[in-house]
Amino acid sequence: MSITIGINGFGPVGKSALFAALADPSFTVTAVVDASVCAAYIAYVIEQEYPRRNPAGTPIRVTDTRKDQIVLNDTQVIYVSAAQDPQLSLWKQYGARYVLECTGLYTTRSRSWGHVTGGAAGVFIAAASADINTVMASSALERLSASLPVCAAGTPIGAAVAPVLDALAKVMEVERVNYTALYGTQPQHPIGAKSEDSRDWRQARLQSYANCAMASSRDNGAETVCALLPHLAGHVSAGAFQVPVLQGCAIDLVVYTKEAMSADVVASAFAHSMVDSESTASVCIANRPMISVDCIGNSRVMLDVASSSSSTDGKVHRMVLWVDVECYYAAVLLSLVKQVHAIHTPPGP
Repeated sequence: MSITIGINGFGPVGKSALFAALADPSFTVTAVVDASVCAAYIAYVIEQEYPRRNPAGTPIRVTDTRKDQIVLNDTQVIYVSAAQDPQLSLWKQYGARYVLECTGLYTTRSRSWGHVTGGAAGVFIAAASADINTVMASSALERLSASLPVCAAGTPIGAAVAPVLDALAKVMEVERVNYTALYGTQPQHPIGAKSEDSRDWRQARLQSYANCAMASSRDNGAETVCALLPHLAGHVSAGAFQVPVLQGCAIDLVVYTKEAMSADVVASAFAHSMVDSESTASVCIANRPMISVDCIGNSRVMLDVASSSSSTDGKVHRMVLWVDVECYYAAVLLSLVKQVHAIHTPPGP
C-alpha cells in the first residue's frame, strides 16, 4: 500500500512536495490545507506546472474540481481545506497518516502538535525548529525514533550542505567549514490564489519572479548544519544571498582539513563515501562545468568537480555545489517520511 500524506501549506515548499509525491508511486496525497488558496487554483497549478516538473512521469489529469476536493485521473481524491489551526485539520478523516508542515508557522512541538491531535502519526516540519530534533536521511535510527512523532528537516540550504559534509567527515577530519549560498528569490505566498476568478491565477504565479534585486539573507543554513552534525558546532561560517534567478542554487563550499590531501584524493574519497553512505540518493558528482539551469528538476545536490580545487598545501578544499532547492528539499521530506513509515510498519513474514 502507498504511504498517505497530507500537506499543510501550499507555498513553494508545499507545492514542490505535492509534485514530488504525485510523481512517486510510493505516496498518495490525500489532502492539502491552506487558507490562502482555493481548490480550483491548486488544480490549475497541477495542470500548468506538474507536466514541466515531471515531463517523463505518468501523466496527471485533473478530472473534477469542487470547492473542497480535486479528483485526479478519475480515481485519486485530494481534499482541500482552509483550516488555519492544525487542530482543525482532520487528517484522520482525510486518510493522511503523515503530515508535511510547510507553512513555516508551526515549527515548535507545541504549535505543531495539533496535527497529531488531528490524527497524524508523524509530522515533518519543513523548517528549522527551536525545540524539535533536526534529522536527515543518514541520521541514526535512534535519533530519528527519539524525535517522533514530530521531527524537523531544517532549512533547505543547511539540508543540502549537511549530507556533503557528513560524507566527507567519514573519510577525513574536517576542522572548519565556510560556505556562501546564492539562490533565487523566495516568493511570497501567492495573492489571488484564493480567488475563484481564473484571471487572478496567472498573476499569483508570476509573483514568484517579480523581485529581481540581489539581497543578503539570514537563511544560510548554518544552524541546521550544526544541528545535524554536532561535531562541527562552532566551526561553520556561512552566508547567503538571494539573486535574480528563477531557480537553482549555487553553494561555494570551502572545507579545511587537518591532514593534507590532494584534490584527486578528495574527489575519490568523496565518491567512495557516497557509495558507502546513505547519502547516495541525495548527492551526485557532475564532471562538467555547470550553471544554475543545469540543476533544475534534479532532486540531488550536484558536486561540480570541474569547478572544485585544492590549495597547494592540500589542507583547503573548495567545492562548488548546485541544487534545485525546492526539488531537492521536497525529496528530503519524502525520504524522511519513508524512513519513519518503515519504523511504524513492522516487517512482513
